[in-house]
Amino acid sequence: MIPFHDILFPLDIALKSAGGPERRTEIVSFGSGREERNARWAHSRRRYDAGYGIRTLAALQSVVAFFEERRGRLHGFRWRDRLDQTSNVSGGTISPRDQGIGIGDGATASFQLMKTYGSSFAPYQRPITKPVDGSVRIAVAGDEISSSAFSCDVTTGLVTFASGHIPATGAAITAGFQFDVPVRFDTDYLEVDLSAFLTRRDGVVAGFTDHDCDLVIGGVTYRAGTGLAASEATFTAGRLTWTSGGNAGLAMEVKQHRVTPGHVRLSLWQAMAEPIAIGDMFTVTAGCDKTLATCRDRFGNVDNFRGFPAIPGNDFVMSYPTPGTGGGMSGL
Repeated sequence: MIPFHDILFPLDIALKSAGGPERRTEIVSFGSGREERNARWAHSRRRYDAGYGIRTLAALQSVVAFFEERRGRLHGFRWRDRLDQTSNVSGGTISPRDQGIGIGDGATASFQLMKTYGSSFAPYQRPITKPVDGSVRIAVAGDEISSSAFSCDVTTGLVTFASGHIPATGAAITAGFQFDVPVRFDTDYLEVDLSAFLTRRDGVVAGFTDHDCDLVIGGVTYRAGTGLAASEATFTAGRLTWTSGGNAGLAMEVKQHRVTPGHVRLSLWQAMAEPIAIGDMFTVTAGCDKTLATCRDRFGNVDNFRGFPAIPGNDFVMSYPTPGTGGGMSGL
């Protein structure tokens, strides 16, 4: 039995990762110019790079701890794929009629959860072996059945109907569900690079009530509290972290911070995994545009500034002396 820990990789990091499905195809080219192609894997594999989601020392420390507990490549674990995590092909609301998983024969009681990709040429059926506990919904002949009429093994994805509820002959069995991907680390050596984590004074942090204007995020308006009145663009390129609600524990980069009369608007780079509701709590850190002025005035962190503000730019290189200007220079 393959060692597997039924635990989810830190969600905040996984949802900002890069990766996706991988296939292995062997191609043989002939002298005539024709090709012979063979699929070596019956099912696609998925590969992810978690490094894109590690933005803080705390996140890095959590990954190191997770890696050590898994003993490197030894134990597998669950991974949440932000793009492909539900039975709904468009990522919308889960329905018990999303995916067909079998046809009843009056005797068979167990059916494997499946997700079908494509429909026209060669649809691919992917076995779902790690459904999220409590997310599975089943319909027989188009009608959703009670959760007491079946059970689902969240370690295998096998749905078993209770006695007296076995689907009749010819009845279509469909399912809706959320699922994780079973993965493992692909290395036994975790290289830790601390060069990107400088010791500096932290930026401005604003909580749910720590602002003077109404705050608009994802179309939801948060009424003003008392405290900080941040100038426009302070939080652009910053990081907003949800501390309550459906997105608790998740974070997203701030695309734009705008201030209009009576309102503060924060636009995020991507939509959150769950709807934002009035009353959801969050913190947001100030952003940095990598300029010396921001490093000095906003963060007081010039000692750690790694840019080169004193090097002449292209305008200086392309300039030439202008007669009669007392040594002045003109640009091209």
